[in-house]
Amino acid sequence: MWIRRIVENRNAVLLVAGQVISKAGDQLANVAFLWLITTLTGSAAALGSVMTALILPNIVFRLIGGVITDRFNQKYIMIVADILRSVMVFLLAILALNGALNMGYFLIIAAMLGVGAALFDPAYRAVVPRIVEKDQLLRFNSTLQSANQGVGILVPAGAGLVIAAIGIPAALGLNGVSFLLSALSILLISSPLLGKRTHQAQSVVTEWKEGFRIVFANPFMRLIFLAIGLINFADALVVIYPVHIKDVLGLGVAWYGFFNAAVMAGLFSTNVFYMWIGKRIRTSDGLLFGALAQGLGLLVFGLFPNPFVGLCAFYLFGVGMAGFGTATVTLLQQEVEQAFLGRVFSLYGIFALSLMPFGYFVAGITANRVGTGAVIVSAGVMMIATAFLLLRSHPIGELRRA
Repeated sequence: MWIRRIVENRNAVLLVAGQVISKAGDQLANVAFLWLITTLTGSAAALGSVMTALILPNIVFRLIGGVITDRFNQKYIMIVADILRSVMVFLLAILALNGALNMGYFLIIAAMLGVGAALFDPAYRAVVPRIVEKDQLLRFNSTLQSANQGVGILVPAGAGLVIAAIGIPAALGLNGVSFLLSALSILLISSPLLGKRTHQAQSVVTEWKEGFRIVFANPFMRLIFLAIGLINFADALVVIYPVHIKDVLGLGVAWYGFFNAAVMAGLFSTNVFYMWIGKRIRTSDGLLFGALAQGLGLLVFGLFPNPFVGLCAFYLFGVGMAGFGTATVTLLQQEVEQAFLGRVFSLYGIFALSLMPFGYFVAGITANRVGTGAVIVSAGVMMIATAFLLLRSHPIGELRRA
């Protein structure tokens, strides 16, 4: 049975356990981090500056992180990244405890946390096919996402109470501990499965040219990355949905929470479905279904200003997000040669993250002129068009016939 195969895989269990613990710490720290900035500065501009400092190094250093992932032992890259982030979070906790924080420290620490994420994420994505059999990749990725989403639902709900009870510095300290526990779980993974590359390393520039060639010279990879770009840009357009809930639906903050919960429920249920259905579903079909479900959900949400219809639409949107996201990661892990996975997943992250600020900007400007509903419907149309683009494409057709 598939559950037994994953549970009996010691390396897979260690990786999941470490990531779930780290995710729980992150969820708690995110609330503490944002609340600390808000109480310290009282400025939306300051909050935006810190979040930019967190994202930009994550984008820039992925160029290096991908090469490092493909050149060295991915196990130790993840450990170093976790220790770096743990040190930064502990430093933030100490500064907060002593009342010595200022915007300069915030920006530096946020930037270093971004660097840690840029090192960790490509290595983590690339290491999964080394420890999980190819026919179990979809189920493993779904299991991990389901566990993370469960944590994402439960921890934020009680984070405010925990922070009120123990204080912001202690909450940040728990996040630092969670990074160390993640590093420990990765350290216990069997090293032979995570060996270094055997061929001679080339220059960073040359290796990145190889990574770009893998993505952009291959019709299949070009299509996948085009779909990733279109879906992520459309996702970013939906950033204005709280305004739609407030101004068009006439609802308050409690309903805003319900809509977020509907998305999380959709994400969770789809990954649970993937866990059970496993290799009986083609990954390419998950890709198509995810793009289509997201688009239909947004179309309904934008066209029908009814709270209960909107909740159902947002649930469908969450179903599509998980369907597309988990299938995309799994498809890349299945189709890309191991020696290039680090660089490919670095490009994947860069492509997704760099489009988000542009999408946010376009959404804000456009919504003021045509209304939030029109922007949301446009995002839905873009996603449905992406689904039909994938359906009609030759590379996806070959995968579906295989």
